[in-house]
Amino acid sequence: MSRCPNVQRCTVCAKLLIHKGSRSHYESASYIGQIVYNLLPHVFTWIDIDGALYRRSNRLLRFFEHKSPGQHRKGAQRELLELLSRLIEHIKNCEEAQRVFGLHEFSGVYLIEGDPHEGNQLGPSKITRLSDGKTLDMEDELKMLCWLALLEEKQDKEYVWDKLSRRRK
Repeated sequence: MSRCPNVQRCTVCAKLLIHKGSRSHYESASYIGQIVYNLLPHVFTWIDIDGALYRRSNRLLRFFEHKSPGQHRKGAQRELLELLSRLIEHIKNCEEAQRVFGLHEFSGVYLIEGDPHEGNQLGPSKITRLSDGKTLDMEDELKMLCWLALLEEKQDKEYVWDKLSRRRK
């Protein structure tokens, strides 16, 4: 299998192209990440986080990193995500920090392993909370989406179901 060249540009507009799925070690998921990687000395860790969620109503704070099955977090990414995880756990378990932030008990950093299907649909996924390694297997897209933001109210679930059914038509 041939490898892509280190730098690829669009043949029409000459803009830098970035692989969406399987990037090489020198490719970032974002333009700012690519600029930082290309132009700054590598004396710090810079990572892209796939998702950050804050639900003000219950102070749920979650960070999500998605990997396809078999993909691994690199050393720097693992280190920084675990640092974020420890910070959140400290806030949740520290009386003084809880008075200030009051984070929900299910706040944390989560690794989601699974492959989205064509048409931008979530497939079966394994979710791991980094702080304690607790895992959850999700087969159902509606349950997965509701779990992400702890949507427990009937009207919220119906809202998601309606959006899913419209997307699939």
